[in-house]
Amino acid sequence: MAYQETHPWITFSLDLGTDPQLLLYNLGRACALTKELATAAVSPEIHRELNHISLIKGVLGSTAIEGNTLTEKEVEDILESRSRLSPSRQYLGQEVMNVVDACNEIVMDVCTESPSPLTPDYICRLNRLVLKNLKLGEDVQPGVVRQHSVLVGNYRGAPAGECVELLRRLCEWLSSDTFRSEKENMHIALAIIQAIVAHIYLAWIHPFGDGNGRTARLVEVFLLLRAGVPVPAAHLLSNFYNSTRSRYYTELSELSRPKQGVYPLDGFISYAVEGLVDGLENQLSLVASFHLRVIWENHVYSQFRKKKGEYHKRLRDLLLSLPIDGNRRISSMNDLLPELYHEHYRNKTLRTLQRDLRALIDEGYLETTPAGYRPKTEILQSMLPKRVQTNKS
Repeated sequence: MAYQETHPWITFSLDLGTDPQLLLYNLGRACALTKELATAAVSPEIHRELNHISLIKGVLGSTAIEGNTLTEKEVEDILESRSRLSPSRQYLGQEVMNVVDACNEIVMDVCTESPSPLTPDYICRLNRLVLKNLKLGEDVQPGVVRQHSVLVGNYRGAPAGECVELLRRLCEWLSSDTFRSEKENMHIALAIIQAIVAHIYLAWIHPFGDGNGRTARLVEVFLLLRAGVPVPAAHLLSNFYNSTRSRYYTELSELSRPKQGVYPLDGFISYAVEGLVDGLENQLSLVASFHLRVIWENHVYSQFRKKKGEYHKRLRDLLLSLPIDGNRRISSMNDLLPELYHEHYRNKTLRTLQRDLRALIDEGYLETTPAGYRPKTEILQSMLPKRVQTNKS
């Protein structure tokens, strides 16, 4: 076939280079962190918040890397039906909603008893969703494999006449024993590699007239979710690729350059897995902050439960209005949250507010810092079980 001459790196073989130890180490970390995130006990509210945050970042990443200029706040407004984009920018919102709809469809699919297999038709469907209601070139048909040559930067996609066959071979290879193991602890590791490799090969083949990158990243999300990776974690790679955009394109470009006559995939896979590990650690830190917030709120409510009257209720709500993982400057009534102001302070003076803050400081709940007021959540540490302190050599 012609692609073997023009694209010799498309080999349908998994070459991880000659020294994959660091990659395997990071894969092990990714698997452990994925399991920790999947088993983290969180309330339904926190679960929804984590999913919402990750979806915004993932969708923004996947569209921004292709040139979409919407901000994270604008994407959030679109998801919350608060968007007021000007007519000239509405196509940007359509791009975002297309990826959101595709992600939601993937989640619904993989949550069924019989998730869809990865087939050329399924990949075409994702591309059709990505390009829905967008103004496209005359030679671009959503969800239809291209019949013309494409050039992306300095990279030319695989020969048009062979794209259908290359998609078929790709799906067949991804479903082969190459990405399976009888060892249960290898399941997630192989799924991560499978998802990243699918992304690489779709970028190489470039089977569609437009939307190839977004489609490739959706396939990545699909394969991760199908393997049991938690929904928030499945969006991490898209966000990572965008935040390291120049390196993303450099790593993809390096893949088509031979190294001692072969085309190993370890460079891009290692890069992607490093980003996945960083993202998982950040998500677990976010989960920990959610837990701390719940524990802090419970502690504050328990401390004020026996303190009756409007005064103590006002102190309690003032304390709970402050961020537990940061500082807030309060120098005027305008610095209060609107709901707190309207419930407790609209008929009070600034002096009352200052006395309340001082009372919370005197009682050990708050401290002042150069950046403002900070809840002293470290008092929760005193409630942990005592343990022997060991000396580290």
